[in-house]
Amino acid sequence: MENKILLVTNRGVRRNRKGATLFKNRMTKSSHRLRCAEVNKGSKRRKYALSLVDQGNEQDHITHAVASGNDRPWVIFVHGNNQTLDKNLEKCFKMRALYDVNVLAFSWPSVHHGKISGLLKYIPRQPNVGVYAARQLKNKIKQYRKAKINAELSAPDLVNALKMAKLALEAASRKANFVSHSLGNYVVANATALKDSLSAFDSVLLHQADAENENHRVWVDAMGKGQRVVVTTNEKDKILEISNIYNHKSLKNKRLGNVKKEQNDGSPIYKDFTGARNIGLTGHTIFLTSAGKNEEVFSFFNPIIGQ
Repeated sequence: MENKILLVTNRGVRRNRKGATLFKNRMTKSSHRLRCAEVNKGSKRRKYALSLVDQGNEQDHITHAVASGNDRPWVIFVHGNNQTLDKNLEKCFKMRALYDVNVLAFSWPSVHHGKISGLLKYIPRQPNVGVYAARQLKNKIKQYRKAKINAELSAPDLVNALKMAKLALEAASRKANFVSHSLGNYVVANATALKDSLSAFDSVLLHQADAENENHRVWVDAMGKGQRVVVTTNEKDKILEISNIYNHKSLKNKRLGNVKKEQNDGSPIYKDFTGARNIGLTGHTIFLTSAGKNEEVFSFFNPIIGQ
């Protein structure tokens, strides 16, 4: 039986759509915060077919999907900044293929424009290179600022999505792991009562976290998972270098995902990938490194994500 991909989201719904544009790049205005959809590959490459679950049936659908699926682990995945639904689903399918897992993605509105409007912003309005570069930087800052606000607003929805996943996983006695990537960790850091909602998960991967390094142990330890929490770092992470400038106005690494840490008793497991080869141009999406590109990196993540 093919591994499944489910989507739980607090994005708004376009009821007349079937593909990835079924959900908006804006947060829902409905009091019914979370909607669910089944995800399959579409007829064309990088196209996806989404089946919207009837409002109010989200928990029953997830419970049935987990119970009627295969025995492979489930991964609950929280994406990072600037992710349209297409980009988010592309990562989900890559993760499914790499680690042979079922995926339940929590998708939050981390980008405030669609694909076409996003591309239009790259069209130069005048030949001055300096003005063009300044405009691009302004757009990126605006985008990131809005994403951080939505991350904070999405934290309670993540908790409720995890509670739904927990009920389904415990009812079917299925193994599951939790993975949050980049700014998705800022959603996690702003969430409360995660100890209970994460109790059904064997491992927690806080991957290349775009969150404050200082005092991170406060919310990480509050998960109650001890050394079943893995925090990855890469001092050369290009995405977090840019985030550091915005968040700290500093060239010194201060994000959780780009500060190397000492391993101490009782701390989460810290894994530093600084200097690792073939982990992507930016060194930011390390967890999607295939065995063919770097066997050592893949072998590190496989038992955390896929077993």
